[in-house]
Amino acid sequence: MNKRRVLTFMLFSLAMPLAARGQQAQEMIEFNDVALKLGMPQAIVLQQLGRSYDLKEAQGATEKWSLWAIDEKGSSSIFRGSVSFNDGKVSNITRSWSDDEPNTKAGLANALYGAFSNFEREGKEACTITTDHGQNPGTESKIVFLRCGRKRIEIVLIRIDQQPESAIVQEVLDSRDSQP
Repeated sequence: MNKRRVLTFMLFSLAMPLAARGQQAQEMIEFNDVALKLGMPQAIVLQQLGRSYDLKEAQGATEKWSLWAIDEKGSSSIFRGSVSFNDGKVSNITRSWSDDEPNTKAGLANALYGAFSNFEREGKEACTITTDHGQNPGTESKIVFLRCGRKRIEIVLIRIDQQPESAIVQEVLDSRDSQP
């Protein structure tokens, strides 16, 4: 093989993974065996999630908008996430990574590891980090956002009234966030 041909082959070989990386699959959030994507029909999503989880519709739902809590089957005290719908289509998905021991150091580390390793598996590289804080009577919160296209990880530290601070790690896919 001549040098020019070898060089062309090498450049092509290097460019293929980069091209494939730019053509990422449609973003989703998974709840065990259920993969949720923006725009999916409400009836199908609720049917699929209902097989493995308990679902509760939040108050304030309208004909055009609804929000559903996704809880561990048989245990409403174990929150796994939520899904909201606009005009019968998925518009926001939130998955909690703070299931097991969210208010221990080990629990927080495990939640962060789960969320970040999921982003790494998806090839998320071009991300931005921002922070926010809020204070209202009886409530204080600090949030770190890692945004990668329409997906983000939120690390929330919150104190309500005189209760100890709580930490929450969640993965969010939202139709209102910027496109990749």
